[in-house]
Amino acid sequence: MVFSSSTIAQSTPGIHFQGIARSKEGLIVANKQMNIKIGLYKDSVENGLVYEEIKSIKTNVLGVFFVNIGKEEEGKIFTKTSWDKIKWEDELAFIKVEIDPDNDLQFLSLGFYPINASPYALHSYSVNATNIRGTIPISQGGTGTTNLKDLKNLLSIDKINNTPDSLKPISKLQLNLINEKLNSIDTFSLSSRVNLKLNKTDTIYLSNRINQKLNSVDTFSLSSRVNLKLNKNDTISLSNRIDKLYQAIPSPKEWGCFYDTSRQATTANTATAVQWNFAAASNTATITNNTVGLPTRITMQSEGIYKVFYKIQMLKQDIGNDELSIWIRKNSAAYPFSHQSFTIYGGSIKNSFTGNYYLDLGNKDYIEVFYSVKSTSSQIMSNPTSNNPSRPSTPGAYLIIEKIN
Repeated sequence: MVFSSSTIAQSTPGIHFQGIARSKEGLIVANKQMNIKIGLYKDSVENGLVYEEIKSIKTNVLGVFFVNIGKEEEGKIFTKTSWDKIKWEDELAFIKVEIDPDNDLQFLSLGFYPINASPYALHSYSVNATNIRGTIPISQGGTGTTNLKDLKNLLSIDKINNTPDSLKPISKLQLNLINEKLNSIDTFSLSSRVNLKLNKTDTIYLSNRINQKLNSVDTFSLSSRVNLKLNKNDTISLSNRIDKLYQAIPSPKEWGCFYDTSRQATTANTATAVQWNFAAASNTATITNNTVGLPTRITMQSEGIYKVFYKIQMLKQDIGNDELSIWIRKNSAAYPFSHQSFTIYGGSIKNSFTGNYYLDLGNKDYIEVFYSVKSTSSQIMSNPTSNNPSRPSTPGAYLIIEKIN
C-alpha cells in the first residue's frame, strides 16, 4: 500500500491533510480502515521532532482520506507533545507521514515532505504585538494613531471627563423647574376633592359637553394629525419587523402514515415494490399507482427534507434462512446509500425489518420501497387480531413520512 498524493491547507486550529491510498499495484484502496502517524519536524534530517500523533482513518470510495493534524477529533489514538505549545516561529518546515495498513501498529514510511504556508499562517494567530511597527489604519483593524490624545479626538470623545453627576453644573432653567415642583400645599385642593368624591354639581359641565358632542373646534388637533398620516419613513421599522415575523412562521407540515395487510409475494432475485393499500392518516401525502396500476408510490406535494421510517414483516414457511434486500427509490431511481441487507430465518418465524432515513424531495416527487429475496417462499405477511389478551392486527408493511420544518 503506498501513498499517492497529498495537499496541505492551513485551517485553525490544525492543519488539514488530504491523501490518496493505493496498493502496490497502483490500484486505489477504497473503503479501507487504517492507522496513520504524522510527525512535524524542524529540519530535513528527521530529528528535532516537534509534534507527533496517531489517528485512525478510513478511505472513501475514491481512496481519498482526510485528517486534521492537531485537532481533537474522532479517531485520534495517540499524541506526543502538545499542539498548543508548538512555536511556529521556529522555522518548522517538514512533515513525515507513515501508515499502518494492517492496523497492527507496524508503520511504513511514506516520505518526508517540506511544508511552507501552514506554520507561518498558524504563527499569525499568536503574533507578538511588540513586533508591530508603524501606525495601523482603522480600516485594517488598528487605531489610526500613535497616542491616546489623538485617539480621543478621532473618536470624538475628547470632551468626556470623569466629573461625578453631583458636581456637574446645571442651567438656571433646570434649577427653576426643580424649585417649582409641586409641594403638599399645591396639591391640597386636589387631595380634598378626591377625598370628598365628585358630586352631581361637579359633573354638570362635563355632562353638558357630552350631551352637546364635540364640535369641529374640539377635534381640530385630532383631525390635523389624521390628515398628516404616517409617511413611509415612519413605518420602515415596523415593516421590517413584520417581514421577519412572516419569514419565521413555519410552513404547514406534510406527513402521512400508510400500511398494507395483504400477503405480498415475489419471484427470486427480482426487484419488487412494496404495495400500500391503506392510509391510516395523512396531510397532503398520498398513495399513487405505478405504471402498471399498483399502489406502490407515496407522493409528496412540496420540496423539502423528509424523514422516512418503514417496517416490513417477512415469513418463510420452509426450513432454512434467506437473504433479504430493502432499498428506496425516488422517482423510479435508487436513492443513494438506502440499501440494507437482512437475514430471514425460516420455519414460519416472523421476521421484522426496519429502516429510517432522511430524503431530499422536490415538488410532486414520489418514493417507493423495493425488496428482493433469494427464495420464493419468503413473503410479506401480516398478523390477524389476537385474543387472550385482545390485540390488534399487525400489518405486513408499514411506512411513516414527515416533512422536517
